[in-house]
Amino acid sequence: MHLNRGDDEFYFDQEAEREANDFADCLLFADGALAAAHSLFGGKIDHIAHFFGVTEKMIEIAIKKFGVGKAF
Repeated sequence: MHLNRGDDEFYFDQEAEREANDFADCLLFADGALAAAHSLFGGKIDHIAHFFGVTEKMIEIAIKKFGVGKAF
């Protein structure tokens, strides 16, 4: 978030926000951590979110992003 001192308004750098989200996803969920938690908690989003300390929405997005729970 950046402050535009001329207008005293905050704005988001969308590219920086996307990069930060991607970094957080990899840091939290890479190396099979999300898949393991998904299996451990039987796919229960609320339990997985609590385990990682994030929102349920973040888990839903990460599951789609990493393709967890899909049969290949």
